[in-house]
Amino acid sequence: MMDLDLSEFALFDALSKSDLDILQGIMAVEKNPPQHVFLSEGERGAAVNSHLYLILEGTVTVSAKIHTKADTKLRMMREGQFFGLISFLDDGRRSATYTAKTEVTTARLSRAPFNALFQLHGDVHARIQMAVAQQLAGDIRGLEGLLIDAAQGQTAGIRKRFRPS
Repeated sequence: MMDLDLSEFALFDALSKSDLDILQGIMAVEKNPPQHVFLSEGERGAAVNSHLYLILEGTVTVSAKIHTKADTKLRMMREGQFFGLISFLDDGRRSATYTAKTEVTTARLSRAPFNALFQLHGDVHARIQMAVAQQLAGDIRGLEGLLIDAAQGQTAGIRKRFRPS
């Protein structure tokens, strides 16, 4: 099994080594075969199955049904990226499907142990929440740029401009 080094993920840049060690202790490293579906579009992110995934190795395809019944490939994700953040935070429906294109090794953080972290290490939990909030703020700024480009009729730079996590 591969070693987990959370310092390689921008999401956790603001965390100390001891914070990362605590977080690493509640994550599970898993190998998944090609075509494994991590998250399915439309599925509810209920507390029992709500996970944040960090890609350690491999490639994940992100797809969604956009104005059709067929899946449209939105993008590819690779090592160092993560997904499942929004549904990890709330119980809303998933906006896309995430499927392993290759064998994918992930570090999975489940919501229940993450919430329990608050009882044991409230300060660490708060710093992680701040890191997540900063990531979401960056994603929202990217979406704002997309909306501005779309409103101005500029579609060429849209894909380059927004690279959500």
